[in-house]
Amino acid sequence: MRNWFKGIAFAVFVLSGSCFAQIEASAGRGESFQIVVDIVAVLFLLLGVYLALDLNKIMKGGELAMSWGWLSGAVIVFALIKVIEVGAMAEFWIVPQLLLSLGHLFTALFLLLGYFRQKKILS
Repeated sequence: MRNWFKGIAFAVFVLSGSCFAQIEASAGRGESFQIVVDIVAVLFLLLGVYLALDLNKIMKGGELAMSWGWLSGAVIVFALIKVIEVGAMAEFWIVPQLLLSLGHLFTALFLLLGYFRQKKILS
């Protein structure tokens, strides 16, 4: 477990260095800290994607499988949107705000459908 944590800490350190290099000339200290926080959030979301896919594989065939599928989809879409957002903040590419808003809309929709399905089954 400790080696895994050291690997994540090293990845955050390496990724944050490249982001600082991208925004050094154009932005202040506050924005670079926000990018580091967003990179940590992306790492947690990617871990959540791994766990969601693993959980979805375990739940295959049960009554709650469809609801966990929707919840897993929400985590995956949110992780993708966050990666796109971090890349846009680091000025790797230009992203229209509509794309980010649609990603958040689909995340909310998948969460709603997943929770609704779970409530229906458990009630």
